[in-house]
Amino acid sequence: MLTINTKTSEALAKALEKLDEKHQNYLQNEGKWLVGGFKAIFSIKSNTENDGEIMVSVRREVFNMLPANVKADINQYIDQK
Repeated sequence: MLTINTKTSEALAKALEKLDEKHQNYLQNEGKWLVGGFKAIFSIKSNTENDGEIMVSVRREVFNMLPANVKADINQYIDQK
């Protein structure tokens, strides 16, 4: 499983916004299948047992379809476990 390296929804939103901006050309051309941008590759759940901390997982099957340069940028934000 791949888990994102953030504990707040604001930090996650900012990280996804940066990815969308940086790879805007990819999203408009080859990445049209990522409807809604890079947030489509993440599964986000709230952990009510742990003070509302958010649990974010990367959908590996979608992540693996991305080009190497995009995966490298996403890897900055995730821990591979």
